Amino acid sequence: MNLLRWTAHLAISLMLLSAPLAAVADSFDDFDQLLDRFLIEKSLPGNGLVTAFDYEAALNHSETDNLISAQRQQLAGFDPSTLEGRAESVTFWINTYNFCTIELILRYYPIQPKWWNILYPDNSIMQITGAWEKEFFDIQREEYNLREIEQDF
Repeated sequence: MNLLRWTAHLAISLMLLSAPLAAVADSFDDFDQLLDRFLIEKSLPGNGLVTAFDYEAALNHSETDNLISAQRQQLAGFDPSTLEGRAESVTFWINTYNFCTIELILRYYPIQPKWWNILYPDNSIMQITGAWEKEFFDIQREEYNLREIEQDF
């Protein structure tokens, strides 16, 4: 199935989204709805599990743009002083990173392969020039790129 693309940290975010962390849980309602609708789980031999986000189905669904927009607004206006302790902070930033990654891929999907980037498959985030450094997201009234979210938090 060509419509499945793997996102590395989604399994972690699913575990963290289900954790009862008050300030974070309400902040990701729209992202949670996206995951509920478009996250696919596949069992592997030996009790393995793989998760994939169905980008094509998300793009074809009428509510996706509204959910993305609402989640972006939620992140832009988020008050970091509501985070209580390291667990909530880590949960917030992992979910933020995952949301921003999915939103970026949806923005460019289908991702056009670059002739010089033959090491990565079509529709890979690695085919998006500057995906980690040049694409910015408004979070907590500040702008961050994926590299900053990944390495600084």
